[in-house]
Amino acid sequence: MTSQKILCQGAEAKIILSNKFIIKDRTKKSYRLAELDEKIRKRRTKSESKLLEKASNIINTPKPFFIPDFYQIKMPFIDGKKLSEHLDNFPLAKQKQICKQIGESIAKLHDSNIIHGDLTTSNMILKDNKVYFIDFGLGFISRKFEDKAVDLHLLKSTELDPPAAKFHGKGGNKVEKLRYDEKEKRVCINQNQHFEGIKKEIWEYQVGGYQVCTKWLKDRKEKKLSLDEIKHYCKIVTSLQKTIEIQRAIDDIYREVEKRTAEFDI
Repeated sequence: MTSQKILCQGAEAKIILSNKFIIKDRTKKSYRLAELDEKIRKRRTKSESKLLEKASNIINTPKPFFIPDFYQIKMPFIDGKKLSEHLDNFPLAKQKQICKQIGESIAKLHDSNIIHGDLTTSNMILKDNKVYFIDFGLGFISRKFEDKAVDLHLLKSTELDPPAAKFHGKGGNKVEKLRYDEKEKRVCINQNQHFEGIKKEIWEYQVGGYQVCTKWLKDRKEKKLSLDEIKHYCKIVTSLQKTIEIQRAIDDIYREVEKRTAEFDI
């Protein structure tokens, strides 16, 4: 007899524990046209399944099983400790060993041009002293250094404190209708609540063909943002700002090198 339990109801999918397996089921979105909704869910499920398959040959991550369903991914259940809840409780020596594993795994992914897209300790599980990466739902393939830099910036870092963006307003934290106000540098998620401190260049910054700030919120439309999700979005904004600053610094160095090279040639 099959026993099923919903472990998590995310922004775009339900995570179901079925015996010793996890099933990620991308649910219908009533606010989208039915035909468009089917295409989006099929494409994202197929893309994530391929990334998991490729990543599982490189690092510790659950390898998906083939199932005849366009909207579901079936994979082994990693029965371990979520690092977001347990990392700070380990002895310092063990914390360093775990962080070293995380760094080595990220390096292997990036060497294979795999961008995870949501590198937080909430998506890392420790089992038998091995760190497993989960949830490649925002992942994609890219050779760009910028994409790899953004991936790294999403990790918890003192560089992301204080956050560039802040959340204001009273309400239910529900993402209803997005509106960007360039003058006020704010993103409104409903009539009374908004994120503040988001410059136009950050709002329009793209990774993998998507506007990062827009896509993250659109994936959570009609959902209530938790406190952790609000903090995470503010960190995304901060990481993008840091990435833009780094890119500008690199451009300045490159221009200076070109100038000196030209003077040397003369």
